Amino acid sequence: MATSSAFLPKTTTKTLSGTTASSSATFSETDKDGDCLRLVVATVVTATVIFVRCGRGAQTATAADIAIPAVAGAYVIGVGTGVDTVAVITDAGTASVYACKGEGV
Repeated sequence: MATSSAFLPKTTTKTLSGTTASSSATFSETDKDGDCLRLVVATVVTATVIFVRCGRGAQTATAADIAIPAVAGAYVIGVGTGVDTVAVITDAGTASVYACKGEGV
């Protein structure tokens, strides 16, 4: 029988205001541990898709990036180590997104 591990946060949580303009947050030098990014989508107003870009240094999200549904819930994306910035953009409307790096799913 397969077992699954819970998500283990390794950083402080960052708050992003998803709109039709890219919004980004950078983790501090001590907050770069973890190879996964957990995104919690909270309040959504008319958005249907949130696009996410992760990387090192300045990042600008576009509609060509990773798409997640703009519905309340938690999503985990494998990003690798060393990623220090996350950016989000919506297709329309707004969404509150909380990001935290860590390990597990």
